[in-house]
Amino acid sequence: MINDIFGSIGAAARKIFSNWAVLLIALVIYEALLAVLYFFISTGEATAIEVVLTVLVLPALAVFLFFMLQALGVSYVRIGVGPLYVFKRAFRDCWKILVVSLPIMLLIGLIWHYGDVAELHLMRQSYQEPAPSGQWRLPALQWTRYFLLYFVLPLLSIHLWIAAVREGIAGAFTSIGRVLATAFSLRSILIYLIVIAIFGTLTYLFFMTRIRMDDAWIELWLFGVRQVVALLIVFLGWFIAVGALAEMTARNALKEIEE
Repeated sequence: MINDIFGSIGAAARKIFSNWAVLLIALVIYEALLAVLYFFISTGEATAIEVVLTVLVLPALAVFLFFMLQALGVSYVRIGVGPLYVFKRAFRDCWKILVVSLPIMLLIGLIWHYGDVAELHLMRQSYQEPAPSGQWRLPALQWTRYFLLYFVLPLLSIHLWIAAVREGIAGAFTSIGRVLATAFSLRSILIYLIVIAIFGTLTYLFFMTRIRMDDAWIELWLFGVRQVVALLIVFLGWFIAVGALAEMTARNALKEIEE
């Protein structure tokens, strides 16, 4: 099992770094997504055209770029296909990934909203009736939210995307039992945790580590470089995680055919 896990991670990393054209396409889409998000967040006082851009165009463009990037992440591990095929396939598949993600987005919204409501309720209770025996409730609720939002739902989403690309939208939903079993198998969990732990640690170090310099301009320049490198690490970590899980799924399917 360990060989399968690291084999899938290694294969995903090798395929993305050996296919520079696909990597460049993915980086361009990622940079475009970051630019769209920046313009969406930074828009202050705006003209009517800018309001239309902010309310309609930029969110739609961000959604398209995000799911295009995920489709590339699922597709680049295919053997013997060129960058043009991968790009065209991702363009065709991104809407499938969007559709199967709608229930996940709904769950995220519900967890976020009702989690905030429950946290506010527990905080009020703790102020009104401080009881040491109930202090565990708020941290438990917060950790449950983090577990669902940053582990369970992302892992399930990736496997739904893989199923949608391989089997179509209907196939992804009708085989939800198998998708759940694959998503939360030990191999899948360990691949996700290993990749996220490695790249998450590197991202944290680049984001949070401060290099002190005598010259303030040099320190500011180094700060900017660190942020760029950290964002690149986020991109590579997520892309390799998606690719490794797609590689694992493909290997499992091949084993089933051989048996």
